[in-house]
Amino acid sequence: MYFLPPQLPRPSRRRLDGLAFDFLFVKISNMKKTFFIIFVLLVCGGLGFYFYKKLSLVTQNGVTSGQSNSSSSQAPGNTVNIGGVTIQGEGDMKGVKIEPVEIAKGKLVVNVPLPDLNKEIKITADMNEDAKRIATAKIQDLSSQLKKDSDNLENWLVLGVYRKMIGDYEGAREDWEYASAIRPQNSTSFNNLGELYAYYLKDNAKAEKNYKKAIVNDPSAIYIYRNFFDFYRYIAKDTAKARAILEQGIAANPTTSSDLKNLLETLK
Repeated sequence: MYFLPPQLPRPSRRRLDGLAFDFLFVKISNMKKTFFIIFVLLVCGGLGFYFYKKLSLVTQNGVTSGQSNSSSSQAPGNTVNIGGVTIQGEGDMKGVKIEPVEIAKGKLVVNVPLPDLNKEIKITADMNEDAKRIATAKIQDLSSQLKKDSDNLENWLVLGVYRKMIGDYEGAREDWEYASAIRPQNSTSFNNLGELYAYYLKDNAKAEKNYKKAIVNDPSAIYIYRNFFDFYRYIAKDTAKARAILEQGIAANPTTSSDLKNLLETLK
């Protein structure tokens, strides 16, 4: 005798369809994950290559990217060389001037001593009592504000004006020198120093230097050319330089320099 092996129950059609669906779902899910991973890798690679080409620093002459020194030179095209490191930028980089700036905790390092904001207010100028009172109050208020924020250019400029008004020329010089240090691209403090050195501190070399810097910073400021002209003509007594500064201002501002043209006529 022998026994037939027991027959297992045959799975139903619905069960088979369910198993096929489950298998297909798992396969599609795995494919989606694979495509997603590939997509992410492609995007990351593309972005990395873009920023590398956009912002890369090319190391030259053994200098590591990010290093620089005080020397700078321009490379042709859209690159500029700083201390052996070539930086690539957008557009034409010709005429770009790079200057090293020392930064500490996000702020420009100032190599000029902070003026003494607690110094005694001494009024030597000929002023009436109301003017003295107002000037004193203004100096005290501005000094108080600058103790809280010594990076405020406008307050330094105005404080210097009041110190000059009361006859404190050295105090005005300190305020405007500090203003020039924290904002080396402004023109007002340099123009003020030019006048202060020319008419009050009697230092023609420093007056000329500051007037020149003021014009470099703002070649469109007609009043600076006029002040510089007055310095050359009446203080330095150099007619040739007086004429030259007027011609420079006229050339830089052909449509707004009628005052300079009138002054130039007085030299003929």
